[in-house]
Amino acid sequence: MPNQPTALTTLADLILRLQPIVLGVTAFAFWYASPVRDAWVWLIGLQLPILAARWWRYRRLATSTPLDEVLLALLGLCLVNLFVAPYETRGLILIYRPLFGVALVYYCVEFARQQLTITVLLRVTVISGGVLGIVALTATQWAEGKRLVFDAVLALIPVVDTYPGVGGLFNPNEIAGAMTWVAPLCAGLALLYWRNGQRVWGGVSAASAGLLLLALILGQSLSALVGVAAGLVLALIPARWWRVLGIMGVAGILAVQVIIVIVPRFATDTASTLSRRAEIISLEHRAVMWQSARQAVIDHPLTGIGMAMYRSPSVWEDYPTPGFERGDAVHAHNELLHIGTDLGLPGAAVLLGMYAAVAYMLHTVWQRHDPTTQRVAIALSGGFVAHSIYGLGDAIPLWDRFAFIGWWMLGITVALLIAQRYAPSTERDQYSTTDSQI
Repeated sequence: MPNQPTALTTLADLILRLQPIVLGVTAFAFWYASPVRDAWVWLIGLQLPILAARWWRYRRLATSTPLDEVLLALLGLCLVNLFVAPYETRGLILIYRPLFGVALVYYCVEFARQQLTITVLLRVTVISGGVLGIVALTATQWAEGKRLVFDAVLALIPVVDTYPGVGGLFNPNEIAGAMTWVAPLCAGLALLYWRNGQRVWGGVSAASAGLLLLALILGQSLSALVGVAAGLVLALIPARWWRVLGIMGVAGILAVQVIIVIVPRFATDTASTLSRRAEIISLEHRAVMWQSARQAVIDHPLTGIGMAMYRSPSVWEDYPTPGFERGDAVHAHNELLHIGTDLGLPGAAVLLGMYAAVAYMLHTVWQRHDPTTQRVAIALSGGFVAHSIYGLGDAIPLWDRFAFIGWWMLGITVALLIAQRYAPSTERDQYSTTDSQI
């Protein structure tokens, strides 16, 4: 007689089935700013019974991935920073969003290990991309100095300032950063779906990409537009060119980042010349913010000034940004410099480690002979490159709500690798981790 499942096993299965609902509710609650979010931080504690259920059911807390050490280092740095930062931070409340992000990553990992496919994850991404595009088009505070160019188009778009948790309208540069992750991915998936004869999902992906691109064009974030243009090239190229162009792209991004850190004024002057917008004030502001952030890292190399403290009035006197209202500088407008101000050089090393792990995972998957899985890896790389270029002149900090999209991108990237790793060994060369019908 076959073994019957015990009551604890049945309960563990139920808890694991409820995990996506728990994550969805947590994401909705954590989307809100403080103090609303503060009342719901206990939701992150619901991950504990999920971990216990996974241990009971599979005798593991989580599947091993190339991101493990990097994510553990990040959470450890965040915790230590609460006690060693030179300025008083807002405390544990800042850690809950990164904790949620890590939980989201490992949900994707476990999903891929059980299902041996990321089809559902990709379709959720495509639909979410379309929703993001609609929200961006209807809930962005278009910059007055730029909107005249597209005034006729904007007049046709309704304005919705009642989306939950938004509290008005989005800054166009902020939401542009979120869209840079998803727009190239949706475009790359649209191409893949059409090639595979899946007209419905090809159309949905193309529509999502179109909405995102329209919102990006209307928002006119220079760094986002340059990033997405490069990301689209990478996401849509033939697979045989991907490694060469990818290496060139990464080398270019690193070179620009070094220039920004060492000679920020030269970087902005060059950007002004190339964009033919020499009078643009925002580039001048960025040079000032980069210099301010660099000085903060020089003064506090091991700790930074504390998580999310760049925006705090308590540090303005020590690290001024002359020439504009400091209250407008909620971050350093460069993702590497900003995490340096948050967590010092160790934080910058962790961010670089994340990108290195992503590059390793995508390259590992790309080396497979399965063309469908290759195309998904290529499309994902387009999103990461686009956001990396955006991150040279702007930032979405780890503590920001839009960072949820970055965590999701990390999750489906490592899920792609995990689905390949646990495919039946006798079928691995032919097995598609995204199914023939992705």
